[in-house]
Amino acid sequence: MGIRSSIFNSNKAPRALILFLALAVVFEIGVVHWNCGPDYRWRKQLVRKTPIEADALFLGDSSSIRGVDTALFEKMTGRSVFVFGAMRKLGLLSYYLLLLDYLNHHPTPRTLVLMLLPITWDVEVGNHYWHEFDNYFHGDPLLFHALGEAGLRPDLLFRYFVLSRLPTMARRPYLKDMVFADRRALFKAENAKLRTQGKQIIEKGKGALLVEATSPAFLCRINKKEVFGISRESRVFLRKILDKARAYGIDVYYVSAPVARECLADWQVKDLDETNRRIQQEFPEMRPLQPELLLYPKDSFSDTGGHLKRSEAVRLTTGLAEALERSAAQKIRQKS
Repeated sequence: MGIRSSIFNSNKAPRALILFLALAVVFEIGVVHWNCGPDYRWRKQLVRKTPIEADALFLGDSSSIRGVDTALFEKMTGRSVFVFGAMRKLGLLSYYLLLLDYLNHHPTPRTLVLMLLPITWDVEVGNHYWHEFDNYFHGDPLLFHALGEAGLRPDLLFRYFVLSRLPTMARRPYLKDMVFADRRALFKAENAKLRTQGKQIIEKGKGALLVEATSPAFLCRINKKEVFGISRESRVFLRKILDKARAYGIDVYYVSAPVARECLADWQVKDLDETNRRIQQEFPEMRPLQPELLLYPKDSFSDTGGHLKRSEAVRLTTGLAEALERSAAQKIRQKS
C-alpha cells in the first residue's frame, strides 16, 4: 500500500504547523483589529469602567438578566444590586469567567445569587465548541486559565485556542466576517444595537433588561424527548464559583429560574425536579432562595427563550427579595 500524500506526513507536519499557526495569528489580529464579532467584550469593558458597588450580585444565564427587577429588589432589601449573565448554552464555565472578571474590577459583593434555568445544568461547553462562546470570550486569558483548572483535555484547549482562530468556511464565519459585506453588516448592526442599549442596561437597569411580550406566538424550544441532568463541567465550575465566593467571604444563594410547563413532558418535569434537588444536596453551602422547581404557564414569558414578562419578573423578584431578607435574619439569629 502506498503512502498517502498529506500535509500530516511527518516530513511535512512541521512546515504545515508553522503555516497554520502563522495564519491563525493573522486572523486573530484581524478579528481583534476589525472588531468583527458580536462585541460582548465591549459590554464587559463597559461593566469594568462603570463604578459598580453591588452588595448583591446576580450571576447566571439570560433568565437572570430578564427576570430580576433591580429597582424593586433594591427598594425591598436596601441592597445595591447588579445582574451579570451570559447565554444559557455557554454554561457554568461562562458564569465562572464572569465572576472572575467582576471580582477583578469591582468591590466584593456581600451576596452572590446564582440564577439559572434548570436545563442549564446539563450544558457542557468543553465537549461542544459553540460559535457564541468564542464571540463572548474571544482571546480572554481567563478562559485558558479556567479550562486548564478544569483539567480539560489538551485537544480541547487546542480546539479553543487554535482551531477556533482559524476555522473552515463551513464551520465558522471569520472569513466572511472580514471579506463579505453581508456578515460585516450583520455584526455592525448588532454592535450598534449594543452601544445604543448597553449603557442604559448597565447604568440604569443595573445589568437587567425587562420587557413585556415581544412575540405573539410562544414556541417551545425544549424538545419533549430531550434528556436533562447535571454535566461534569457544571459540577466542576459550580465548585469553583463556590470556592471563589468562600475565599472572598461571599454568601451564595441559588434560584432555579422558571420554565414553561407546557414545554415539558411529565417525565422531564420529574427529571428536572430531581436535578434541582440533587444540586442542592451536593452543594449545601449554596442556600436556595427558591428551593422548588418553578413551573409557570407559557403566557408568563415574553419570548421563547425562557425570559419572563416584566409583570412576572416583578412577582418573582418580590419573592426572592423576601426570601433573602428571611435568610439574612435567620443567619443573624444563628450567630447570636
